[in-house]
Amino acid sequence: MISESYALKEWQAAVRVLAAGQTLLLLRKGGIHEPRFNLPQQRAWLLPTLEHQRPAALKPQFQWAAQSGEKNRSGPHLEAWAEITPLQPISHPETLADLDPHLIWTPTWVAERWAWQPGRPLWALLLRVYVLDHPVILADHPSYRGCRSWVRFLESVQPAAGRPVLSDREYGHQVVEIQTVLGLTPGKTGEPAPLPNPESIVGREPDSLRLPVLPPFPGVTPKG
Repeated sequence: MISESYALKEWQAAVRVLAAGQTLLLLRKGGIHEPRFNLPQQRAWLLPTLEHQRPAALKPQFQWAAQSGEKNRSGPHLEAWAEITPLQPISHPETLADLDPHLIWTPTWVAERWAWQPGRPLWALLLRVYVLDHPVILADHPSYRGCRSWVRFLESVQPAAGRPVLSDREYGHQVVEIQTVLGLTPGKTGEPAPLPNPESIVGREPDSLRLPVLPPFPGVTPKG
């Protein structure tokens, strides 16, 4: 069940692949207006966006997710949410090569992302994704736009459950594979190692959400 008002913005194509259960790994550095990536909530909506989306950056097997990508002019359409676990910042480009089987992007794009603003950590994130039977549609607002990692909705979002796109076994198996690449030793029984909860980013409100918020629509009360 999710009741939070935070949403992680991500390429529409990436959200589609996540919702299809074909990946559970994202790489994030944060938006242009953010000095680094923060994780205000570990349970958040997935907000698809076409901002900065580059279909050519997707591997061939994921090109389908970039097709018919039209911007929702009526406002955010929420069809999935996720439990997000930050694993660790990537310290060496060789690690990215080892993670390639779990990534949706081409090695060329991943190398570009690694090189962009090298002073920022590149975080590996695990997402346990849940999809809704019916989308939640919200009114649009200017504060939801722009190059930022997070959006905080200005209207109430009804709690929703959803169904996991991967079984516990499927999710756990992939987590073990990714942890092994990152040097996080799984348990002896093949179960995932205890997942970290790095205080450096968890629970910190993104700087982009501390910027002045534009006036809400009439009748909508800002939250928080």
